[in-house]
Amino acid sequence: MQPLQPWTKIITNTMRKTDKKGIAIKKSINKVSERRAAYIFTVPAVALLAAFLISPSLQTIRYAFTDYNIMRPDRIVFCGLNNFAELFQDKDFGTAVKNTLYFTVLVVPFQTVLALALALFISSRRKGVSVFRAACKIGVETMRIPKRPKSGNEFYYIYVSMAGSRLPDDDFPRRPAGHFTGTV
Repeated sequence: MQPLQPWTKIITNTMRKTDKKGIAIKKSINKVSERRAAYIFTVPAVALLAAFLISPSLQTIRYAFTDYNIMRPDRIVFCGLNNFAELFQDKDFGTAVKNTLYFTVLVVPFQTVLALALALFISSRRKGVSVFRAACKIGVETMRIPKRPKSGNEFYYIYVSMAGSRLPDDDFPRRPAGHFTGTV
């Protein structure tokens, strides 16, 4: 009998799992339980996808071939391709398709490239990046200031008074709301 060629040893080892000493390894119970857990965690996502994406899409396709009136859902009349014929004869349909293609082909890629470039700039260690980060962060942080919190109104009044409204006068504790109507 001839000895095995080196390439045949590689093929037989990949077909059968072995450790470094050549002893066959049994399939781990942990692998089976991990696979089962993965399926269990995937089921809710697939169910939500079906409920909120696939089902409405199928309903839309169904309604496209009918004369559906939302005020009379009991009267669904099948009209075939008449809706599509009416759609293609509409003068605004061409403009809508043109605007959609323009937005999809030009605007979305441009915004994606611009956002990626700004993200790379912010994550770099160049001079002046900290000023740019602070300028970006100001917009995010000022939006966190609540319009009028349920408790702690003094912070709201301080914020509004700093935003350019009149400063409170001596009558402020008795009627605070009348002083801050200008900026809100």
